[in-house]
Amino acid sequence: MYPRKYRLGKTVEIQHVTKTGRAFFNPLCALRFLPSQGWPRFAVVVSTKVAKKAVVRNRLKRQAREFLRKHLQSFAPGDYVFFLRPAAASKTSQELVLQLQVLCDRAKTWKI
Repeated sequence: MYPRKYRLGKTVEIQHVTKTGRAFFNPLCALRFLPSQGWPRFAVVVSTKVAKKAVVRNRLKRQAREFLRKHLQSFAPGDYVFFLRPAAASKTSQELVLQLQVLCDRAKTWKI
């Protein structure tokens, strides 16, 4: 888990990013990004459509959060909401991390 200041915690904040942020997609996940000042803030959303079992949804969120924690200092300031798709439930951790990295590359969210 990453520190609290790097989290999008309130539902209102996540909805704002979802409505106004730029969207990027790939088969396993989607990203909504809204540039802002300060530091990067993240949320990972996994709905019951992805997996009916909470154990599977929580595992996917842990894997995504671990990727974010490792690359925390590499992200440009802004608000990020990652939505995992149903195809992610059947993939390995390495495949999910690779797709998250490809998505971030496509969105050009890395610091220069």
